[in-house]
Amino acid sequence: MVSYASLVKESLEKLWPQDAGKYEYDLKYSGKFSGYNGNIRLRSNVIIMRMSKEWRRVSKEIQIGLIQELLVRLFKKKAHTMNMDLYHLFLKRVHIAIPKDEQDPMLALIFDHLNDAYLNSTLERPNLRWGKDSTRKL
Repeated sequence: MVSYASLVKESLEKLWPQDAGKYEYDLKYSGKFSGYNGNIRLRSNVIIMRMSKEWRRVSKEIQIGLIQELLVRLFKKKAHTMNMDLYHLFLKRVHIAIPKDEQDPMLALIFDHLNDAYLNSTLERPNLRWGKDSTRKL
């Protein structure tokens, strides 16, 4: 079984092979993030990567792209890889992968009417739900 931490090591090796042996690695998937989020930290010589559980279903190459993107920001160095390109393409199209199962009947009716009238039904129906009541006092 491949450890999750090896994914971080592989990402760093593809960016800067000479630096890969200098660090220890830790990767955990957490439910504390919303959507497709993640963060990275460097504590002494340990690179700590945390990613949303949503990332488990995404291909290894795209996950490597996310990790590389965060490593570039962490070390403030310039680098560019194919995996980073895959990650950016994934982010541009992530709305396609998200299930659209929240449909309020009244909002769906309004959306369909406006989509037909102004956009010739070109938009895909998104999740449609009412927001929470505001608790701010005026």
